[in-house]
Amino acid sequence: MVSDIFQRNITILSIEDDEVEFTLFQKQMIKFGITNPILRASDGHGALDMLKGGVSIRPYIILLDLSMPGMDGFAFLEAVRNDKQLSSSIIFALSSLQDEDIVRRAYSYNIAGYLVKPYDSGDAEGVATLLRQYIKSVTIIP
Repeated sequence: MVSDIFQRNITILSIEDDEVEFTLFQKQMIKFGITNPILRASDGHGALDMLKGGVSIRPYIILLDLSMPGMDGFAFLEAVRNDKQLSSSIIFALSSLQDEDIVRRAYSYNIAGYLVKPYDSGDAEGVATLLRQYIKSVTIIP
């Protein structure tokens, strides 16, 4: 089955500037059965470098922190959506902000979903379940 071939190879790219938060996320995903490789970029510029060829990670799912110094999540979304090679990237936005205008703005960039941080065990289990079901249900071709 085509989707089974690609599911094993889906990389999760976490764009997160906070090392502690990334480590907590990584541990929680393992705890809840997400064994896919999880790479980290600490800002939007580093993530763009990875996606444009610095690191071979296709196929991938991006988990994007919206609030980062330098190139924030919205600038990253704009750059990705305006790049023909990257425009179809699957991106889930992550933020501790639940402001309706911010959520609406994020969805205007065709994100796959808006997830609220932090990752205590209940939230982490929900995120892990979402990712596991998404990876299981959707065929992603490199």
